[in-house]
Amino acid sequence: ELQRAMEEYQAITMRFAMAQDDMSVSVVELLSWEREAEQKYNEMQRLSDEWGAPDRELGRAAGEATLRLAVLMPLLERANQGSISREELLRRIRQAKSLYAESYRLSGGANWVNQQLLVVDYPERLRELTVFEQNVDKFINRGPGSFAESPPNGGGGCYIATAVYGSYDDP
Repeated sequence: ELQRAMEEYQAITMRFAMAQDDMSVSVVELLSWEREAEQKYNEMQRLSDEWGAPDRELGRAAGEATLRLAVLMPLLERANQGSISREELLRRIRQAKSLYAESYRLSGGANWVNQQLLVVDYPERLRELTVFEQNVDKFINRGPGSFAESPPNGGGGCYIATAVYGSYDDP
């Protein structure tokens, strides 16, 4: 049951990643997916608790943080459409920051197996969210397609630099 719930949850969260580039997905649709993901996440947590997974608080905080960030990214892409308020974006950014800070705090006391599995750079994620928070107006006031810039050599640019500063190579 837990494996099934995890697979279904992952399928829902993959929609958010795809929606980052697919601007035909509306904010209303994203919020509907968010409710669906929350229900599946709660089911997954219930099953995980029944199973007796270690570091339950860390699992909850990290899982919730990941979900909030997955929803936030396509919402930020649509911030200039006026379909989500500045206050709501800031609330969501701060919520994600709080969850990542809690995950970071709890990760220090995780059992050794989970410490080996932790792949999130919590300080970096908190820094990124702070950049989003400080520059939320740039998301709202940007022109259409301004995040689509890519480096001339076809390599991977920095999404955050492009989003906030308008250039993939901005330090």
